[in-house]
Amino acid sequence: MRQNLEFNFIDFFAYIKTSFAKGSLGFSDFEYPQTVQHFVLTAFPHSLGKYFLILAICFGTFGILLFFLTVKRNLNSRFSEFSTFLRMDKAKVLKQARIAALPMQALFWSFFAPAIFVALLFLEAKFNIPGLGSTIKTAYYLKDFPLLYGSSLYALAFALIANMFFLTLKIILPHK
Repeated sequence: MRQNLEFNFIDFFAYIKTSFAKGSLGFSDFEYPQTVQHFVLTAFPHSLGKYFLILAICFGTFGILLFFLTVKRNLNSRFSEFSTFLRMDKAKVLKQARIAALPMQALFWSFFAPAIFVALLFLEAKFNIPGLGSTIKTAYYLKDFPLLYGSSLYALAFALIANMFFLTLKIILPHK
């Protein structure tokens, strides 16, 4: 079967519309013409599902540990020691330390979340796990530049969106 690898926005939006109508976004749809966008969109949700699972595991273990360490460091700061010296309520001081730790956590995750995604792409490419990483690897070996550029663009855009999400969260969170 010959694959049509033209970059055509009309085909792209028609594919999105068809996928939403059938509820098959991310799954192979052989009734529709094969385009670059089709291959990227079928590979991307597999990577995205794995990414959110890995991000949740990392956030649930390392993130919570890091949060408690940051709160402890804030409690040992001069402001917290001075507040305790002035006999302020310890619960309020602890609450202030937790609030001060949140923006620092968001800043950390703004750098760590895209790094997890890039590491996932490398693991998918290395071990031939179905997903965006293996799609990029296949496109590279077959010298299929439209697919390589499209896949790389999707990967870069998602890493940028993850970074911007956590940076926006950092700005929104209250500061000490």
